[in-house]
Amino acid sequence: MAIIRTEESARNYLRQFLHNYLSSSGLNPEMQYFTIKLLHGKGKIYNEAESHFNWGEFSFYIGQLIGYEKNLAHQIGIAAGVELLVLASDIIDDLADGDYKGDIHKILGQSKALILANALLTESVSLLLTYSSVPPGKQLSNVINNLRDACNGQWSDLAFIIGETIPTEEDYFKLIDQKSVSFVRLIFGLYQSDQDPILEELATYIGFSGQFQNDVKDILSDESNDLIYKKATLPLIKAIDYSVEKDQGWLLRKLKKLDPNLANQKLLDEIRSYIRSTGAIDYCLVLAKLYIQRAKQLLTQYFPTEREYVENIINQLD
Repeated sequence: MAIIRTEESARNYLRQFLHNYLSSSGLNPEMQYFTIKLLHGKGKIYNEAESHFNWGEFSFYIGQLIGYEKNLAHQIGIAAGVELLVLASDIIDDLADGDYKGDIHKILGQSKALILANALLTESVSLLLTYSSVPPGKQLSNVINNLRDACNGQWSDLAFIIGETIPTEEDYFKLIDQKSVSFVRLIFGLYQSDQDPILEELATYIGFSGQFQNDVKDILSDESNDLIYKKATLPLIKAIDYSVEKDQGWLLRKLKKLDPNLANQKLLDEIRSYIRSTGAIDYCLVLAKLYIQRAKQLLTQYFPTEREYVENIINQLD
């Protein structure tokens, strides 16, 4: 099978496949329209940003690296399924988080968003089962088990906040192993039915690194509700640790003043400035780079004869 060497060519294959698939899927035309519109968002397959990580492309390159069957059509089909699954998950996440500032609420509204998420979940599972070379029984088990883990993690995440008790860094890692790493495991399982300790380690590094970066982005952004709802993200946990040790919990006292029902941009800016000053942001970014570096080392060490496939994956991770 020919190696697809550039992000542009893989992206174009996937875009064309999704367009053709949705057009003939039987979905309501308005649902098709909104799906494509949302797939133009940040990090999605139709986004024209020059360089960005995309789950569909990532899964395609993983298929080129570890897939039993070097079948281009199958790998593109699986990548399309992953892209729709991520979009369904993003819609549900935004609804659960009460993120009314994002594209999903602006474009759809809550009722249509719920229905579209259900439809996309159905279409994604259909694609994954249709195009995977893993036996259907094992494939379905992989998808269900990892989605169940992710759902359990998302459920726990709703209550994972700074309150009377403060989650520890250890608590945080246990949660994101469920919430974030399980999705990377799902992608690997689409191509190999047997558990592989190297792929398990690789999934952990990639899942953790991505979550650290998301935490930093969200805690600093007015587009996210993470800070105002006191979500126990890693930068906030580390900043609280610093505050308790250095200034008798100044940050905790400020957090208690946050009210989701009251706009207080000055207080948010003050808290964000403090979090930066503690080094918590830098800590998370350095940790994210460390985990990605470990992932790259694993890829080059254990797949020495698959250099071009490995390079495509590393380009996605950079």
